[in-house]
Amino acid sequence: MNRLKFTITLLLLGISSFLIAQEELVTVKDSSTLARESLLSTYTAGVDLIKHKEYREAIKTFNKVLVVDSEFEPAYFNLGIAYYELKEYDKADQFLEKAILIKPDSTFSYYYRGMVYARQKQLDKAIASYEKNVEINSNHAMGYYHLGMLYFYKEDYNKAIEHFNTAISIDPKLVNAYNDRGSAKRMIKDYNGAIRDYQSAINLNDKLAFVHNNLGSAYRLNGELDKAVQSFTDAISTNKNYHIAFNNRGRSYLELSDFSKALQDFDKAIELNPNGI
Repeated sequence: MNRLKFTITLLLLGISSFLIAQEELVTVKDSSTLARESLLSTYTAGVDLIKHKEYREAIKTFNKVLVVDSEFEPAYFNLGIAYYELKEYDKADQFLEKAILIKPDSTFSYYYRGMVYARQKQLDKAIASYEKNVEINSNHAMGYYHLGMLYFYKEDYNKAIEHFNTAISIDPKLVNAYNDRGSAKRMIKDYNGAIRDYQSAINLNDKLAFVHNNLGSAYRLNGELDKAVQSFTDAISTNKNYHIAFNNRGRSYLELSDFSKALQDFDKAIELNPNGI
């Protein structure tokens, strides 16, 4: 009987120890979950600060996240964005690089790193970053668009057009891609192609004065002066302080030998921008 009691007591002690161990595991799990929830809450607060353009406070918040988890890639990515917005490009690059080291397929880290390099006028590095961006995500229209812009700046207009083509094939409503492809075509003297692209941009958004102005310039270069005057007038209707459009319309009137209207437009352009055009 005593032996039986001893066996039962040991069994009960074992069950009690097991239950205590299980409680400890649950407590540890709950603590880990709470810590993760706290980290995510702090991170979300940082994202909200970026949305409200409170970049310095966002930086402080993301640094708190990294104290808890030094490998939390989204915090490095958003630190990169915050420093980019503050125009502290070296720091932005540093944090975006860290995000990429943690997550090598971080397509948007490459995208923003391309923006950082472009701001620093490091065009080849920017191109390499955007190429990596679209390699990872071949459906990222804005990556191709920025590649087009960079090749435009490098005066490689045919390559710029190729990338604008891809951007438009992915997102047919990308207004700036039509406008900038039109400008690239204008640079290679494909004025009819440029006119079509500017018209496509206007069909998508007719409130952009600079696109109307670009269309006017393409018409003028193509010898269609009356259409040029109308496009510059449309640009001025969209933005009555657009001195460039007044100047360009004045040049068109000058070529039409309407000297009175040309003089009026040149005077208005000077009034709006007395320091020169």
